[in-house]
Amino acid sequence: MARDTAGMKSYNHTYAHNGWDFLYTWRICDGTNYPKLQWEPVLLGDFTCPDGVDFIDYSILAKQWMLQKLSFDTVPTGGDGIVNFLDFAAFAENWQGDYDQFYAFASQWLNR
Repeated sequence: MARDTAGMKSYNHTYAHNGWDFLYTWRICDGTNYPKLQWEPVLLGDFTCPDGVDFIDYSILAKQWMLQKLSFDTVPTGGDGIVNFLDFAAFAENWQGDYDQFYAFASQWLNR
């Protein structure tokens, strides 16, 4: 059965009913993106749906700022035990939103 764009971005209505394996083979940001293979790289700093690095991901990074042994310690590979400027730099490098807005926000945040 043919699906519209919304249906093609829906795990429950399209893929689950057709036996797609979302535990080991596929991943999807339900309702916002098309399925991707598990092995496809994820941008550093993309912590949650939808795909891409944006202010939603930043809020997660900020909540863990300078705390130890948390899930968003991504740099160096495997982490170094703390969420710090190395992680922020990787996050900023992969930013996919408005750069002027990000620059203004980051400048204000760093000047505190």
